[in-house]
Amino acid sequence: MGFHEEKQQRRIDNYFLKSVWKASDQLTVETSVTHAPEESHYFRANVANSGYDNKAGGTQVNLRTVWDGDLARVEQNLAWSGQEQSRQSDSADYWTWRKSATKDWGIGNKATSNTLEGGWGDIEQQQRTWQYKLNADWRSVDWLGMTHRPQTGLEFSRQYVRYERLTDSSTYVTPAATTTCTNGAGVTDSVACNIGQTLNGWAGQYMKSRTRYATGEFDFTTTSWGSWLQDEITLGQLTLRPGVRVDSDDYMDKTTWAPRFSLEYDLFGDRTTLLNAGVNRYYGRSVSSWQLQDGRNRLRFNETRDSLDKPWVVKSNAANQVRFNQLDIPYDDELMLGVVQQWAGVEYALKYVNRKGRDQVVQVSGKTLGEPSTDPTLASNYTTYTNDGKSETDTYTLTVTPLQRWTLLGTQTGGQLALNWTDSKASAPTYVAAENLYYQNSVIQYQGSFINYDDRPASNFNRPWTARLTTITEIPRPICSGATSGATAPATSALATRGAMWTTWAPRWMSGRNRNSRRR
Repeated sequence: MGFHEEKQQRRIDNYFLKSVWKASDQLTVETSVTHAPEESHYFRANVANSGYDNKAGGTQVNLRTVWDGDLARVEQNLAWSGQEQSRQSDSADYWTWRKSATKDWGIGNKATSNTLEGGWGDIEQQQRTWQYKLNADWRSVDWLGMTHRPQTGLEFSRQYVRYERLTDSSTYVTPAATTTCTNGAGVTDSVACNIGQTLNGWAGQYMKSRTRYATGEFDFTTTSWGSWLQDEITLGQLTLRPGVRVDSDDYMDKTTWAPRFSLEYDLFGDRTTLLNAGVNRYYGRSVSSWQLQDGRNRLRFNETRDSLDKPWVVKSNAANQVRFNQLDIPYDDELMLGVVQQWAGVEYALKYVNRKGRDQVVQVSGKTLGEPSTDPTLASNYTTYTNDGKSETDTYTLTVTPLQRWTLLGTQTGGQLALNWTDSKASAPTYVAAENLYYQNSVIQYQGSFINYDDRPASNFNRPWTARLTTITEIPRPICSGATSGATAPATSALATRGAMWTTWAPRWMSGRNRNSRRR
């Protein structure tokens, strides 16, 4: 047994061009173009031939106008973007072998130890998006002893997505014993059969089950819109911001109303000490993700065979396994508390945010729900989507910001230190994973303790804490465009202005390890 060492690589190039036209004292027109292609190479540790190359990113064009009128400051944005997400894999198929003399790189030496091999095939995905946004900040009005600053807005977007699977790809599971890879008709299976002594004593093994992803393509277009209303009310040292946001789309065909509220109290009236609080609701509309998953399911087939002499038989098509319910829109309820204090030329800000996710979309089998299939077009083991998922996240953030800039050789530099700690847990996996343990809520062992399944920490690999140091330097010389290229921090960006250049340097320290190479 040996090992193979491979390096993961990632490269992002970012090209940015911006122009500003002061058409009049009241009208400003800005245009910008961003081109940000990305290439990366990844692999799965301890999985042979699992390398794959990703190509992502694309181009975005923006047009922005600002009208500073007598009644309101009106900002409009029109944007177009074209993005791609393609993958080329070293292998089109994936196998879960029993560890054997010829498949010997698996971890462990038990009779049930597995050896993993392969990848997921090649795909191409394109996305084209048009988006329009309007925001109006109305002039302040005094009414009933209070100052009101209303804000209104709306947005509209239309997105086209195309997906194509370029290669047939199969995921092979359920190995069984065999002494030969040649069947009675003299046909040798060189794909899903292997001769070699396994740890449990088989002379060889062949695969009895597979999930096959057929070549094919599909596309779809979604349209969504939103609008909002907010009023900033000032009464002495107290500022209130009640508001509401309304959203809808042509896929879910549901309209949501999200209330927003925040307050700020200037304790001494000189803005040296501020107390903040807020209660908000945010709806998550993963419209494109749901439609993309639905389309991929139509290319997926679950197949089995009883022996090498038997052909592969389609047991179910995933499109008939998944029944989209009339789902509610998932949402997050957020509570925020904070304090800002200025002292000795430095501003300290401490903020706590509690976010509860409800009606999260999860996938589960009908049998687990106690709803066996009575529809002849559905497989007996069909899966469906429900709104029974939930999550909770607590986030604590401390920022330290000097109020004065440092000057050196004609330049001015400001900075900020930000410390962040996050504690997350989720009672259900992401909706694309059918995990019935959530509904059974069985007791599991986690880090030496026995807890219910829905009390386990979130499994999305959030980093529990981060530390960020950001500096912004103003260099007094004109510049017309900027471009950056690189893969890792420190990152430098240049922003075009009328007489100065700002350079941002933002290294980040995060808990955990991020290795660039692994053994497999």
